[in-house]
Amino acid sequence: MLVGGNRGGEVFTDVNGATGLRNDDKVGIGMGFGLDLPLLKDPWFGNTLLAEIVVDYARFSRKLVVQATSALLGGSNTSNVSVSQLAIVAAPKYRLDLGPVRPWLVPIGMEFIVNSPPSNDTTYQTPGIHFAAGIEYRLADPVSIGVDARYNLGLGYAHVGEDNSFTFGGYLGFNF
Repeated sequence: MLVGGNRGGEVFTDVNGATGLRNDDKVGIGMGFGLDLPLLKDPWFGNTLLAEIVVDYARFSRKLVVQATSALLGGSNTSNVSVSQLAIVAAPKYRLDLGPVRPWLVPIGMEFIVNSPPSNDTTYQTPGIHFAAGIEYRLADPVSIGVDARYNLGLGYAHVGEDNSFTFGGYLGFNF
């Protein structure tokens, strides 16, 4: 599940909603992949500090709206315009190694967010701050399953209105 900002009423998302068609959904889908690199074992508790790298794609809305380029040329052509976001995250991750059950926390991370389509002033990138928590279960040595919740706090440099998002989902992990 994905919850993000409503970008309806912008030039490139739906030509300011001038025709009554707005690309304004707040809930969408997401998919991504990540890599956890072990940095060190906690000598007191036996837990693991990891470096997490995540690439995450999110689509908040995809509606049939008037194309911005068509409207600029006086036309009224419509197409399905996707309002999406690509986030690249790097963060420390602390995992409690409690046997096969392994809860974890990302206290704070850094991310770069690429928004599509661009904002009204044609900017599309912004830095952000990333927070996450989850729990995984190690099914066997090479395979884990888990659930996590993540919050992306965009710093607003892309001027896309609300560029924060919250995700909740499941994952399959390969341990090597």
